[in-house]
Amino acid sequence: MNKIFRYEKDLVDTFRKIHASRRSTLLIDEMKIRWGNIDLVEISNTALPFSKEQCQVLSKPSCAKIFMRLKNKRLLSKEKLFVGLGVSESTFHKAMSEMIRERLVIREGNNYRRNVNFVFPKVIITGYEAKLTDYSKALYQARMNKEYVDYSYMVFPMDVAENIAKKHGETLVSFNLGLIGVSQEKVKVYIRPRKNESMKPYIRLMNLVISSEAYKEEAAS
Repeated sequence: MNKIFRYEKDLVDTFRKIHASRRSTLLIDEMKIRWGNIDLVEISNTALPFSKEQCQVLSKPSCAKIFMRLKNKRLLSKEKLFVGLGVSESTFHKAMSEMIRERLVIREGNNYRRNVNFVFPKVIITGYEAKLTDYSKALYQARMNKEYVDYSYMVFPMDVAENIAKKHGETLVSFNLGLIGVSQEKVKVYIRPRKNESMKPYIRLMNLVISSEAYKEEAAS
């Protein structure tokens, strides 16, 4: 079992190299979108109308939640924005102050609207959790990732992936998880997941602004 890769990083690097050669999407290592980073995240579109400072603000859950409730043109009251938001009043006011400071939001009396005309770009977000042999840990992490991505995959060395597909294929299908095998020369998809339709809009926004900043840093280096 797994005589190809010595370290998990070798597996991730090889998968990244082969996968990137086939696509024009952005690949981000150890993406900080949840507690315990996702090994590799692929995003198909990072075109956003935000500055670096605005992206940093919108990468915070409270700011992203409020921003996604706001409208581009219509004013909303604090009461309508706050109900069911799931944050404290002090957190709400702090988030609003940050967004107003960075010109993401305009305040008129006790009402607010976006100062940036924002429409979600068409984007697909895919998460990859890589392990050399630990199926149980990969399964746990890939299931966690489903909250943050459109498609969640487990990635293993080719021989390990083939064995997992035979033993646990039905389980992965029932959890709507994908399975990929990697060798030094190729990548093989054993199981393709269905698209996750339940990602919260504010989480999608956080994914996009974090990836946008990663893309800018990569382009500048």
